[in-house]
Amino acid sequence: MARMSRRDIIDYSPGMEGGLGAYIRKRRISLGLTQENVADSAGIGRSHLSQIESGKIGLPNAIIRRKLADILRVRHIDLLIAAGELREDEVRAGAAPTPTELDELADRMPAQAREALVGIARELAKVSLVRN
Repeated sequence: MARMSRRDIIDYSPGMEGGLGAYIRKRRISLGLTQENVADSAGIGRSHLSQIESGKIGLPNAIIRRKLADILRVRHIDLLIAAGELREDEVRAGAAPTPTELDELADRMPAQAREALVGIARELAKVSLVRN
């Protein structure tokens, strides 16, 4: 089975019963894996994985999270969203620089580079207008 859908991630977002543990358990089961399979692959004990799935360990360390993400074929960021450490809107917002960040970047550029960037932006805007 492929990655979980955005809907599955939202189902296990902050404030939802179970959080990260429920997300991991659901994904593990959907892949037909046992706790022993996953724990062995992650290099942790089955009881440790059981504590994660039950919510007794709310957020395992980054090394374990990354191993679990690989085993469960999800992104590490999906685990952080399920744990309530990040929201989906924060992830989307972080994908593009803010206007302030762009202004600050442009201020640090040499004039020639800034002019080239403005030219590229104008050309992209023309292409966008033609498509719409």
